[in-house]
Amino acid sequence: MQAKTASPYSSSEAERNLHLSLPIEILRPIFFFTLHRDWKFFVPWSLNPRQDPRSSILHVCSSWRNAALATPELWNEIVIQLDPQPPQPGIIPIANQILLRSGGTPLDLTVRMCQFQNRAPVDLSADEFIDKIVIPFAQTIRKLRLFVPYPFVKALMTMPCYVVFPLLEVLSLRQATVGTMHPSDLSPPPTLLLPKLRVFELGLTLPKLPPSPIEIPVNFVLWSDVTTFINCIPISMETCMAILSLCPALKSCAFILKPFTQWVWPFRVRLSELERLHIRFCEPDGYSLFLNHCLELPSIRDLALKETNEGLGWTRSLSRFLANSCGSQLEEVFVASPLYDKLYFSYVGIEEFLQKHSSSLKRLYIPLYPSHLNDNIVRQLVSRALCPRLEELSLEAILWRTRRTRMQAIVNGVSDAEKEHRAPIKTLYLFFYSIRRMKSAERELRRMTGEWKDLECFCRPGYEWIPVDPLELELEWFGFYT
Repeated sequence: MQAKTASPYSSSEAERNLHLSLPIEILRPIFFFTLHRDWKFFVPWSLNPRQDPRSSILHVCSSWRNAALATPELWNEIVIQLDPQPPQPGIIPIANQILLRSGGTPLDLTVRMCQFQNRAPVDLSADEFIDKIVIPFAQTIRKLRLFVPYPFVKALMTMPCYVVFPLLEVLSLRQATVGTMHPSDLSPPPTLLLPKLRVFELGLTLPKLPPSPIEIPVNFVLWSDVTTFINCIPISMETCMAILSLCPALKSCAFILKPFTQWVWPFRVRLSELERLHIRFCEPDGYSLFLNHCLELPSIRDLALKETNEGLGWTRSLSRFLANSCGSQLEEVFVASPLYDKLYFSYVGIEEFLQKHSSSLKRLYIPLYPSHLNDNIVRQLVSRALCPRLEELSLEAILWRTRRTRMQAIVNGVSDAEKEHRAPIKTLYLFFYSIRRMKSAERELRRMTGEWKDLECFCRPGYEWIPVDPLELELEWFGFYT
């Protein structure tokens, strides 16, 4: 019997399909290194094979599917969208099945709504969220970020069972619907155990509390170990100070303060390890007095101050705080630009502040509204004679009638740097109140400084003609906080 001859195309076809028959031990590292690039898996969006390569791999063949499902690192960064568009029922059970693919590896889990709403959706169950998302994976969750309806947050903090999160390092609690967390809601206190918590973001509506750490409704947190604290909803000064007094290891902090009801400062907190502090005030009155009377920051490097509506003015009290209550390592100072001219300004004491931090200061943002910053100080800042490490400088807005003296001070600063054989500052932000005048001044300044390539000027219109979002300016200087 004559043997059958093999098709000339069979061997080449087998070679082309060789990758389909690779063992799981080889496919797993291939999938991990080609797909695991901080690419979170979004539920339900990523379930579509056209949207996420991990879902498309599951439909190639059985061996690829088995290899992908056996690679838990592909499924340990999950984002659950509770209110997807278009709506899709059964989001929580679907997310539970996706989380099971993580196979016990440390989880980075985000659960969120699209935006803040007045009422919690009726089709979402807080109990189902706890039973299918939180409790089954509590042992492996390393990062947990929640922007969820208030009942979800309350259910998490009032779980009747004894739940331990042994790996949890980052916890973000932000409510996406209306609700106020009262101490009575947490009686008895939460039984959560977070032994490794280091980063805590709090976005809960809290009642006004006296400065007693016992009454702060987050007493399940081991504040002594927290290194980063972020508060996303305005809280009273008393509550804020009570929390800060419990955080000796704090390195980064951001919070929003309610208006001061009375200018009686409770006590002074020394934050020895704090390097980064961003404060947003709900009104400008008394902000610099609060800093002087309540905070001592010997290790501060990055300080950002802003006010929600009007901005902040530079005051003598602020200069005194920067010179006396901040250590000698301050690198970045951002004071949000005011919108109107009714705010109080005084640059008395700014020279003492600049001299103290001359060896460390890298970025300085001075409020926008025109005031009377000395041209000689501007000249020394641009030339880096006063602050040798200064790289970026944002000056107050330039009035048209005084533009020539201010721009001449800038040009002289660049010239001084050239004579001393050093580079001037790298980036200079200038603000004007008219597009026409802005462009004219920009052309004039570039003509005057054209021979120096290290100076880069940005001329932008001010708030009175074209609105500029202060938040965008803050992000431009410091980036996102987390």
